[in-house]
Amino acid sequence: MPRGVSRIDEAMIQRRLWTPAQIRTGLWYDCNDLAAIATGASGVQTLADKSGNGRNATQGTPANRPQISGTIYGTATGLAFNGSTQTMGLDGTFFVNSSYWVCMAHARSTSSAGFVFGAGGNNLNTNLHLGYSGPVNYKFGQWSNDIEVGAPAYAAPPRMTLAVCRKMIGTGGGGLLRLDGTTVGQNTNTDGLTANSGQCIGSRGGGSFWGGVLGEVVAVATADATLLSLDTIRKVEGYLAWKWGSVAALPVAHPFKSRPPLIGD
Repeated sequence: MPRGVSRIDEAMIQRRLWTPAQIRTGLWYDCNDLAAIATGASGVQTLADKSGNGRNATQGTPANRPQISGTIYGTATGLAFNGSTQTMGLDGTFFVNSSYWVCMAHARSTSSAGFVFGAGGNNLNTNLHLGYSGPVNYKFGQWSNDIEVGAPAYAAPPRMTLAVCRKMIGTGGGGLLRLDGTTVGQNTNTDGLTANSGQCIGSRGGGSFWGGVLGEVVAVATADATLLSLDTIRKVEGYLAWKWGSVAALPVAHPFKSRPPLIGD
């Protein structure tokens, strides 16, 4: 490898880097892709969905728009949310009655509770949410059968955290929560979402606002066992960890601790 070229840069130059473009995603938001970001008055108006499904995240109210931030990892851009008013809405109904997973790279900018990803329902299995339920607690839920675990306290300077939630419906399924490439919680509940309106980035149900910088979100909703597998999830984790500078947080046994995922893995 030439001096000064990282492993991920090398893989990109050689066109061997595995990315979510190699799988059938349900949505994919990449805040480091300026071509996918449309700004309007006072901030980011649209974050384009790179999955090809047209599930763009939007904010029509100028005062509630997140800002472009390049302060998290080198020159990589992210979207900064203020923890009080800023959100972006999206169509999350494709998660309903399906197995799914969501993988996010994000960095908190406050010790307060707040949900990075949340919906508007307040009845059983009507609100997919993922984020901080307290200063040192992380939660994945559907407004039932939640998985809640301890999480590192906020410390400056912030770093990107990788969070994955997975719900497998039907026989042999259950819920799973992973942080930085390690499974930290799971249950055997197989109930899927029966509704999921008002999905957004930056809050849950119009409250529980999250303050921090979003790097990337990748999600699938499918019956395809390969797409739902931990092997696929680990590839996404490896891609995000190398891209957003959080490789050090991956466990030693993670398959992409020493290099990013490559096409053909």
